[in-house]
Amino acid sequence: RSYSWTGVDMFYSYAVASYKSGLVSLTDIDYKYAEKGDIIHVGAYRQWRHALLITDVIKNEDGSVKEIVVASNTADRWNYPLSAYIYTAPRLIHILGQN
Repeated sequence: RSYSWTGVDMFYSYAVASYKSGLVSLTDIDYKYAEKGDIIHVGAYRQWRHALLITDVIKNEDGSVKEIVVASNTADRWNYPLSAYIYTAPRLIHILGQN
């Protein structure tokens, strides 16, 4: 197993780093850029504990984000609203692709 894919902090470090090959992403950006397939880290007090996969982004009529819907294997959550998640301080990792 690769800790850069299984550990929250290691994945974030991997997503932030600028490599010549591998994942290309934007981190800590506004949720208006969230898309299906992006990653949300949740935690509290600047300590992130879980990685969630975005399964849908529900928008208001004006295009603003109304709700982010996620999946998580820790508590078997599927299409679960991020706003109902017990952790605070989510951070978005917007996946652009790979190089």
